[in-house]
Order: sequence, then C-alpha cells, then structure tokens
Amino acid sequence: MKKVDAEKLIPYIKTTFIAAFPTAKEIVEETPIVLIPNRGRAEARQKAMDACDATYKVDGDNRGEVIFGPKGRAVLIYTTAAETDWDFCHTGWHELGHVFTNLVNKELFIDAENDVRADRDTKRRTGMSVWSEFIAEYIAILIKNEEPQPVAWPKQDILSGLIKDAVGTGMLNPYPLAFYCAMMMGDNTIDEMLQRQPDASIGLDECDDLLSDMIVNLLRLLDKQLCKEDFWDISLETLEGIGAQVGEIWTHCYYSSALTALEKIVSKR
Repeated sequence: MKKVDAEKLIPYIKTTFIAAFPTAKEIVEETPIVLIPNRGRAEARQKAMDACDATYKVDGDNRGEVIFGPKGRAVLIYTTAAETDWDFCHTGWHELGHVFTNLVNKELFIDAENDVRADRDTKRRTGMSVWSEFIAEYIAILIKNEEPQPVAWPKQDILSGLIKDAVGTGMLNPYPLAFYCAMMMGDNTIDEMLQRQPDASIGLDECDDLLSDMIVNLLRLLDKQLCKEDFWDISLETLEGIGAQVGEIWTHCYYSSALTALEKIVSKR
C-alpha cells in the first residue's frame, strides 16, 4: 500500500475505534500511528523508538507493532504488509487494541512482562501470552464487523490452519492459538455457521479428544470474560485461570510430542 493512501485511512481507524469503545477516546487520540515504509524501514523504526525512548527489540515479520517508552507510545504499521484498505485498518485496530488493553490493565501487563524477563513460569505470564493477542484481535474483528459469508468453509480452513500452527508442531505456539480463539469468538461467519450447524467443524479435527476438550474449555473461559460489560478489563484471577488452561494445553502438546518421538525410536529397533 502506498504511504499517501495509508495516511488517509488513519483518521478512519481512530474514529471507528472510538465509536466502538468510547472509553478509549483519550488513549486513541493521544496515540500516534506511524507509517513505516519498506525502504529505510530500520531507520524509520529506530526513529520512532527513539522518540518514545523505547527499549530496543528485534524487528520481526510484523504487519504492525506497539512501542512504549518513558517519553510516549506509538503504533507502527508497515505499509507494504497491507494488501488492501481492510488489511491496513485491521492492523491499526489490532495494534490500538493492544494499546487500549495494555493501559487499562497496566499493572498486570507490567507484572507479566517482569515474569518474562526474570524467566518465571507463572500462570499470569502464561495467561498473558494468549490474552494479549486474543483481546487485541477480538477487538479488531469486532470493529470490522464483517457481514456473514454465505459459505463458511474458507473460514473453517483458516481455523484449521491456526490450530495446526498452534499445536501441530509438538510445542504450543500461543500466538496462533490466540488468533484462533479470537476468530471463534468474534467472526460473524463462524457464529452463523454454528447457529445453523452446531456440530460443524471448528478446526479441531486433527486434535485428539483430550486436546480438543482443553481448547474448548479455553474458549469457554474467554467467552465468560467477554460476557462482562467491560470485557477488555481482566482480573488477575481470570488471567491466571486462562494461564492454567493454556498450561494444560502446553503440557499435553509436550508429552504427546515426546511420546511420538519415543514411538518412532522404538519402531526402528
């Protein structure tokens, strides 16, 4: 996407976010959205980080990211990663979702980040590994409010791909798991499909029964949180409950992978 076209969409991203979440008005208005082009990406990214006095973090293959520092905060969007206007807006909503929920739950985010830095294996840290991405993506899906599609299988394929990426490698990857849960909770096509056909595939066909039950239990925990009026404001108790469930999924993936490896060794003897 050209920078000039992306710049025109920034006011729309902010006004639609505020319309959906009026309590975020001040936060959104005071959060700059910085466009990062492909040419000179490293320099532009570093300039934005220096402006916020943010701690350096390695540049990844991201559509966007949020930076926080003593001098401020900013949403960075990489314009070349957006193929359509909707892609660009979705990234903006997702990243503003991070800013909004991070500031609302500031102490929890700081404590979870400290757990990461100190390499403490806590339920708070594990819960945040899914909650942070889940709630940002759910907010983006909610604001977009896409009309239900007449055919659901393309969305079902996306769900299957996310589950494969999350638990199909032998180790749990919280990032695609969070996106899977957000799609299950917020996508209108999936919601309408399940109303018509409650036993329709939701991407868990390749999972064993125990793992499927664990993921469904995680969805129930998230659904309970989403039923609250200010669902973006999460308590430590709920976060740790999510962390406990994610921990069970992680343990199951680890031992299933170890058992599969052992069976392969035994079969070769």
